[in-house]
Amino acid sequence: MVLAVCLLIAACTPTLNWRVVRLEALSAWLPCKPDHATRPFLLEGATLSIEMQGCEAGGGVFAISRTPVPPTLKAAGVIEPWKQSTLRALANEEVKSLAFKPPSSVTLEPMALRAVGRGTDGRRLEAQLVWFVVGNVVYHLAVYAETLTPAMTDPFFNELRLQ
Repeated sequence: MVLAVCLLIAACTPTLNWRVVRLEALSAWLPCKPDHATRPFLLEGATLSIEMQGCEAGGGVFAISRTPVPPTLKAAGVIEPWKQSTLRALANEEVKSLAFKPPSSVTLEPMALRAVGRGTDGRRLEAQLVWFVVGNVVYHLAVYAETLTPAMTDPFFNELRLQ
């Protein structure tokens, strides 16, 4: 009886359990409880601090990141090196641009990509990646999976809000 109840509860638990999370001014949907981290990013002699929230669910890795850009650098100049670093880590084999409707208050045309590459274990990995700027802050959103599906990417990229 107890086993039957446990199996029933497990069957009712959605694989992608979407919830709203905030990263400063950005509200986004993540399908699981996020972990938090900060990492340095070296750019033109300056060390930027990238704040991240991310989690794994349903065969995918979901992440939102932000970095404030000091006045000595241009926020737009951060996107291309960040993109190149991300694609190198993915060992990208194919990249194509995507249409992306950014949330209001975005001050620079966003960059949206779909990439195919290899994970650190050598397996095929797809990624959907977006960068955009609000004021002096660069935001980055990413979903990685062996096969991306609209159930993974649509709620993540289409429900963004800026306060």
